[in-house]
Amino acid sequence: MTPAISLPGGTVKPELFGQEAPGVELVVPNDGNDLLTVPCRRLVGALTRRLRPKFAIARRADATTVPEVADATWSDLVSMYRKISQTRTSGASRTAVHVRGLHEDEPAVLVDGRPAPASIVDIAVAAVIFADQLREGEKGLVIVHPKAMNSEEAALWASLTQLCQDRLGIERGILDFVPAAGIERKVYAVA
Repeated sequence: MTPAISLPGGTVKPELFGQEAPGVELVVPNDGNDLLTVPCRRLVGALTRRLRPKFAIARRADATTVPEVADATWSDLVSMYRKISQTRTSGASRTAVHVRGLHEDEPAVLVDGRPAPASIVDIAVAAVIFADQLREGEKGLVIVHPKAMNSEEAALWASLTQLCQDRLGIERGILDFVPAAGIERKVYAVA
């Protein structure tokens, strides 16, 4: 027989998980934070916790380059997240979302007290917006990520792709992740 384990502060009520994403915090004003829904924050938490060691390895492997600096404010990002959501509801056949690189953090979203990787936040928002469509097998979303500079980064993008699909209940291969063709720097592009 397995002994019962009690958490500090008592047991967690099941309805808590329908209302919150434990350990994931938004540390910005509430304007526009409605796009980072509970499912989105849960996905950010799950991907970050699972892939944090791989992000650290990829960052150490590419320590000779200077990480890109995010050029968008939280307000800019919320605006783009809204544009992605509006594109989804407009019935567009396919939407391409350019996400930030592996070396950037999003200081507005904390997972267990540390900034979440910016690419994970971007991917989580877009994937959750399109989740129902993707679960039905429609290829309506393409995630365009910066080109991998080494094998560690390539492996991290592959892991991120698979884990994101698995966590959202999407058949592998439905959510397209493709590297950017050039070296242009984009935060988002919705087509």
